[in-house]
Amino acid sequence: MKKVLLIIITVLILAIIILFLYPWEEKRLDNISMAKKFLDTKTTNEKGLGCGPPDDWDCGYTRYQNYAIWVNSVFYRETRDSKYLDYAIKFANTRPTSPPDVCPNCICSMPDDFDCGNGEDQADTIYSFVFLYDKTGNKTYLDFAENVAENRPTGLPDWCKDCICGPPDDWDCGTSSIQSLYVEAYYYLYQVTNDTKYKAYMQNLLDEYQNKSAASTGAGTITIYILGYNATGNVTYLEIAKQKAIEFATSNTECMIPGEWQCPNNYKYYQGKIIYIYTRLYELTGEKEFLDYAVKFADAGSSDCGPTAGWACSDPLKQGLMIRSYHKIYRLTGETKYLDYFNKLTSMDSFEKIGCADYDCHDAEFNYGLGFFLLETA
Repeated sequence: MKKVLLIIITVLILAIIILFLYPWEEKRLDNISMAKKFLDTKTTNEKGLGCGPPDDWDCGYTRYQNYAIWVNSVFYRETRDSKYLDYAIKFANTRPTSPPDVCPNCICSMPDDFDCGNGEDQADTIYSFVFLYDKTGNKTYLDFAENVAENRPTGLPDWCKDCICGPPDDWDCGTSSIQSLYVEAYYYLYQVTNDTKYKAYMQNLLDEYQNKSAASTGAGTITIYILGYNATGNVTYLEIAKQKAIEFATSNTECMIPGEWQCPNNYKYYQGKIIYIYTRLYELTGEKEFLDYAVKFADAGSSDCGPTAGWACSDPLKQGLMIRSYHKIYRLTGETKYLDYFNKLTSMDSFEKIGCADYDCHDAEFNYGLGFFLLETA
């Protein structure tokens, strides 16, 4: 009798486990399938900022080219489908030819053009080509990334005149978001080369922002020290990230008006980023205070999409950030309303409303951005 009872209990436990896990496995496959469709679609764009298989590997300018290289490499890492590594290689071997008017010098490419025109694209190029080297073992990509790392961009666009940093002695990249990109790029270079100069570059970047206020430099400052902790394991950086997160949450800045928990339209990408940052801190520390902040921002939603504003964001990249955020909040809280929000933002009806019908967002950045955020939820 006891054996029968034990078997029944075991079967019930297994049934419960399957009940909870199977929907997520099914959803994971759905998300990978949806991400795949964005990566497999050739984007159309009248200004030359579209690209994709089967035959167009020129995304217009370096930033979009890097997105294509990186996201396809990530998809290969997650699925082991070599087709996507082949896509990434073709993008890496192609020089973009249609930079936008706002950034006419924002092009760099193999074999010997190491000036990407601004700091953000310089850092993205380092990271994308190191990532591709890591997946292919082709040292050509690493050599290119190292040369880009030792060069500073020139001809900076008007909207980002201070977006520059790097050796020998400039470690303030102009914005916290670009600072964090360089931290990640130099750390990745250190990982694959074991060259301590890249570790020193990263350390210089971390030191530069340690005394800067998160209220004045933005939530990206928190990200810098989360990256620093992930890279080094040094709990001092985690403590700095926590301190800056608490400071930011109580700063009464544009995104932190008491009782509102919503960023204005001119900070349109911040809502999803802030939710993600605070959930990461909660995952790293277990301190519920950070999850509570994330939930407040999630419940408020973005200024143009969410529980009070409908389910089509102002652009696909912002939509991708909110998709990732609601997915993570659901996984951490188990509250089904966040799964409902996630499902609404990933519906074909919503994609059509934001200009991404048939998985063509008419802009390479949007296609690869959505593809990446969907892949992150898989």
